[in-house]
Amino acid sequence: MFYQLFSIPVPNILQKSFGIINEKYIPFVSLKHLRLFWFGIYSLTFMRFESLNSNARLIIENRNTAQSKISRLVKKEKLTHSFHSIIKNLKLVTKDSVVIIDFSTFCGFQILTLALQTTMGRAVPLFFDIIIYPIRDVTSQNIFIIETIKKFKEIIGVNPTFVLDRGFAIPTLIEHFVKNQIFFYVRSKKGKHIILTDKHGKEEKIPIFKTDKVDRTIKSYGYILRLIVSNKSKKHDEPWYIITNNFDLKRKKIVDIYYFRFEIEETFKDLKHLYELDKFLIKKILTFKVLLWFVILGLIMAYFIEIAKEKLKENCKQKLSFVRSWFEGIQRSLFVSLINSYRTRQFY
Repeated sequence: MFYQLFSIPVPNILQKSFGIINEKYIPFVSLKHLRLFWFGIYSLTFMRFESLNSNARLIIENRNTAQSKISRLVKKEKLTHSFHSIIKNLKLVTKDSVVIIDFSTFCGFQILTLALQTTMGRAVPLFFDIIIYPIRDVTSQNIFIIETIKKFKEIIGVNPTFVLDRGFAIPTLIEHFVKNQIFFYVRSKKGKHIILTDKHGKEEKIPIFKTDKVDRTIKSYGYILRLIVSNKSKKHDEPWYIITNNFDLKRKKIVDIYYFRFEIEETFKDLKHLYELDKFLIKKILTFKVLLWFVILGLIMAYFIEIAKEKLKENCKQKLSFVRSWFEGIQRSLFVSLINSYRTRQFY
């Protein structure tokens, strides 16, 4: 019975993943780092994180060799340039794309992540940076956010539209978006004061929750902006108060865009629960950056495979997130590969 159960071909999700690696990743990795890169894919992208040495030993049996190789991998700062090059050449982001920005904590580090909104349940991380606490002064975090956005622009070459939660309703950040003509949608706290101007030019300062219109022009942060108020729902005690510099999109479209901001939070959950990145502390920043980049490459693979499924109308109503579906598919493929290899006497 056991023999018959696994007498099946290796699921093609593994083959598709290797196809993506060879086509979209490998051409942008320097020859000098190619073998280490593949080792990182095997040990960090395809597996849950237990520890650096433990993951390495699952790939290389000799303990000393495994430890030496993983140590070299996480010390290669120049390898991060390959990740940036991969992201640049994927061309996933255009000026019409929506990118979500948010903070989360992984392995003891506070990470600012920029992720592509997909409207498919999960955002796809494309860039991140680490903020070091304690910060020197209250403006340091604001400067860090702006500089991270600038670095992202340098890599992808365009400014997309950004979606942000209430914690990012920062005057200096709004100023950066407005001055650089970057569209943004940021949720505001209901107690924030805004300035309304009547038809006679008279200004009135009121709390944002007292507005009597769901779509109106306001003055806030020193600029003429637009306020969109969502409808109340059973899931939320109050409507969303969305401030934007986009005066062209319809109100419903803007509310829909903000609705999918929550994709990034679901992605954070997948990273923490699938890859176990909420259970371990890592001391060195570069070590964590290399680890997280290899995990992100897995999420990008999952996204490309899901797009292919959508085009074929295959499994469109699946209940699992495409990240979890891909990750579990990889584990299943590796396990079936092992069983089939054993059956044909190719496994040693």
